[in-house]
Amino acid sequence: MKRLAFQKFAFAVLTASLLYACADKCTDTYKITETVTIFKSTVDVRNSFEVQTAKEMVKPGKLYVFGDILFVVDVHKGFHVINNSNPAAPVRQQFIQLDGCTDLVVKGDYIYANNANDLVTIRVNSGTYTLVDRNQNEFNLFETKIDSVAADYQVIERWVTDEEYNCESGGIVFGMQDDVAVNSSGGERGGSGASGTGGSTARMTVVNNYIYAVDNRNLLSIDISNGADPQKARVKDISNWAGSTIETIFPMGDYLFIGTTTGMQIFNHKVSPNSPTHESTSEHFRSCDPVVVQNNIAYVTTHGGTGCGGSINALYTYDVTDVKNPVELATYSMSYPMGLGIDGNTLFICEDDHGLKVYDASDPKEITSHKLSELKNISPTDVIPLDGLLIVTAKDGVYQYDYTDPSNLVLLSKVYDIKSI
Repeated sequence: MKRLAFQKFAFAVLTASLLYACADKCTDTYKITETVTIFKSTVDVRNSFEVQTAKEMVKPGKLYVFGDILFVVDVHKGFHVINNSNPAAPVRQQFIQLDGCTDLVVKGDYIYANNANDLVTIRVNSGTYTLVDRNQNEFNLFETKIDSVAADYQVIERWVTDEEYNCESGGIVFGMQDDVAVNSSGGERGGSGASGTGGSTARMTVVNNYIYAVDNRNLLSIDISNGADPQKARVKDISNWAGSTIETIFPMGDYLFIGTTTGMQIFNHKVSPNSPTHESTSEHFRSCDPVVVQNNIAYVTTHGGTGCGGSINALYTYDVTDVKNPVELATYSMSYPMGLGIDGNTLFICEDDHGLKVYDASDPKEITSHKLSELKNISPTDVIPLDGLLIVTAKDGVYQYDYTDPSNLVLLSKVYDIKSI
């Protein structure tokens, strides 16, 4: 399978009579970006688990913090384990190879991660990691064939000169698309105590004795009362409410806030933990959509130009005091917002190549009027703010900042430094 993302890059050759003779011929030179799915044997993917020594990062993905340990997913490769007891001098410990990995959560002595479409359980004991359980085909994230799964992808760029066409036609118009051929996305921010904390783009989270996870259509409830033996997920098709692709999940109190390409869904998990009930839907223009919530205020970012569809780059705020009737408070135009995080009155927004922006969000109706600081020298995709420590994933690595003074972020360390981006 192959998806092409075409971008018209340069107009190269025109005949001298372009403006006058419609029968003349023209050529265009443009760049084609091909995202090529790499299928791997299902058996090989399931046998890919291996504990290795620390290694360099290839492509930073989801973040997860559990106590003093920082986990960083290396997209579709596995995850890195870092001792972060001193954020100014983090120590890389191991790399856990796990093909098709995009998300993980932790509770107690167990790590739960996706191995492509499987859920695997990894027991942690005195620094050793042992795979103890597997729920096959738990998720519907990666395309499958009879005996293989699309567990990775490769991006190839090449220049093409189009064949001649009639100048009057204006050439060929190409769509804009930069998603990948597999259907995975996003991380997590929420859940603490016996479990950990993730970023805003999570597809998995832990609440009490359940893992709640989302794939493109479904909300999965996985009972982990017996940590070593997660029960097969109870699957709830929520696409009739979402009406679009489901992307992220964020827990707050008794509720799950689910980001989709067309809005925010709220589900109550308290009454029926194995089958959360739908409370409400808040719609917006089609776009990618992570959500974080604090003190009855939901913060939602949308960005276009991807496989989510749409072109709206904005921050929305909602009053969710009444979960059955969220009230939109404000909409702010942004450059290209992706992941976000909130701590107290401090809101962090990742804007990819437009940098990291920090706002005073004490008044959710006047956020962008109160920018506290901005970092223009990084291209961040997601953040975790934790009591003065900000952990940031960016295109070129993982950064840590002291935000005790939000108007003056202090760089503590760069955990990984990716040179070839």
